[in-house]
Amino acid sequence: FFPSLSERLDFPEKAPSRDKELQKISADGKKAGTTTGDKLFGYHTKDGKPQFVLIHVEAHGGDDAPFKQQQFKRYYRLRDLHLEAGITQLVIYIGETVPPQPTRHRESFEGTVNIHRFNAYFVRKQDREKLLEDAQTNPMALVILALLENLKTKNQAEHRRKTKLRLMRLCLESPFKNLTEQLLNFVDFTIALPKNDELIFQAEFNQILEIEMKPLIETHPESVMVKFYQRVIFDGKLYKEVLDEKDKETIVKMYEGGISAPKIAHFIKRDLKFVKDVIQEIKKRSADGNLA
Repeated sequence: FFPSLSERLDFPEKAPSRDKELQKISADGKKAGTTTGDKLFGYHTKDGKPQFVLIHVEAHGGDDAPFKQQQFKRYYRLRDLHLEAGITQLVIYIGETVPPQPTRHRESFEGTVNIHRFNAYFVRKQDREKLLEDAQTNPMALVILALLENLKTKNQAEHRRKTKLRLMRLCLESPFKNLTEQLLNFVDFTIALPKNDELIFQAEFNQILEIEMKPLIETHPESVMVKFYQRVIFDGKLYKEVLDEKDKETIVKMYEGGISAPKIAHFIKRDLKFVKDVIQEIKKRSADGNLA
């Protein structure tokens, strides 16, 4: 978001979040400060000067946007605490609507006018291809791409499911392996699916994980990706046993969701006989339970 600033900063290993300070400058009276969707970072330039970056994520926008007044309030409170520091602000609009004059807050009274301007980034205006290109050097590009696809695929269930699967694959293929789990979780949370589509997606994603992880398990058993996969799929059991159990769980959910055996077999890429055997087990357990 700030390429010219990033070149001048002396970055530590971990991003220096200042959440406690943000909570203080956000609080009003006796109320605790609400900082959901806000982050404050404190850095130093390479010549030692302090710099602050205040970021707000705005989902709603619309005509009445009190958050713009909040941005002004947080700026002057932060400025009061750090008179010599450089301070910049960014509002990331992730929704379909934005307020009028989305980059400024204006107040006036009896000839006195105060205008506070801040940076703004509009997810809905971003270009897919550019984000895909940027994702090779910046993991935030994948985050923005997921937010963009969330807007673009609403009310398109099948296309949305395929898009989510493609995004998850991009997360697995990302060069930022230490962030893979966080990226996958973000995409999974952002692109919500209807129940049956989610079941189909889970089956398809498990297949991708199996294909991606099998060679790595054999060649790089201690890699970050293998350890992530083991947390997600394994539970101290043998590889095939885990896959069978995961597929059985998926079959149960899909069958209970009203999906036929041939379609289940197609989506999870398992033999139809295996799927029918699992369904028979479900019916038998159900019958035994009714008898009891």
